[in-house]
Amino acid sequence: MYRTMPILFLIIILFVNQTMAQEVPEGVLAIQPGGYAFTEKTKDFSAFTEEGITAEFWFYLTDIPKDYYQPWSLFYKRNEYSVIIRGKNINRDDLDGTTHIIYRLHGIGSSASSGIGISPEAPPEKRILNRWIHVAYQIRGEKIVYDAVFFDGDICGLNIPHHDKFQKANSPLFIGGDTDHSSIDSIEGWIDEVRISKGWRYERESIAPEREFGSDEKTIALWHFDEPFGATSWEDSSGNGHTLFASGTTPVDDRSRLVTTWGKLKLTQE
Repeated sequence: MYRTMPILFLIIILFVNQTMAQEVPEGVLAIQPGGYAFTEKTKDFSAFTEEGITAEFWFYLTDIPKDYYQPWSLFYKRNEYSVIIRGKNINRDDLDGTTHIIYRLHGIGSSASSGIGISPEAPPEKRILNRWIHVAYQIRGEKIVYDAVFFDGDICGLNIPHHDKFQKANSPLFIGGDTDHSSIDSIEGWIDEVRISKGWRYERESIAPEREFGSDEKTIALWHFDEPFGATSWEDSSGNGHTLFASGTTPVDDRSRLVTTWGKLKLTQE
């Protein structure tokens, strides 16, 4: 009886884990730890022009960062702009489970940022985990740069002026992680429907974007991520040739966390 108990315990744990594991849905960008997607260097996504850009995407989190100082990168154009997720900030007396979304402009020797805090006590329809959320970051201007921040359909700042020194960069775009910040990790969850457009698409205080983006004369790049799961590149549906490539740790087609958990259980048993 003594020998059979560990085996029975393992079977129970595996069954519970298999029941609770979240399968990766079809047609999304699934980033494994240490991984990210990136484009080749380009100025096509530069925001610091008179016309500017709208960068938008959908994301789904299955977990949140442990704290404010171990952030996850959602979207990053090197030396220009980024959207990252941070956990609770103990210096602000955040509740456990508090999450911050930080929109940042990267200038020469300085930067400007806007932030949104999501409390774990928010109504279920406003919480950060286990639902698809839309983000849009609009930027334009040269000597004076203006930005507008949208989160989950609501505007959180419109036409905010910034007087720091900004300049266009011939640099890659990173999605789901990046190579420039040692403290930033890949997200736990999925990204889908990434679109970059010329000019500002949204001037209203609330928006209701379609779950699947379309391409039009404003579209610079559009990724649907409809390639088979485990793909190492994703085509630009706008026709402008901005292919995304996988790097770091590329996706593994296990469709859930069951394989990882089994590996840990075997190691514990030994």
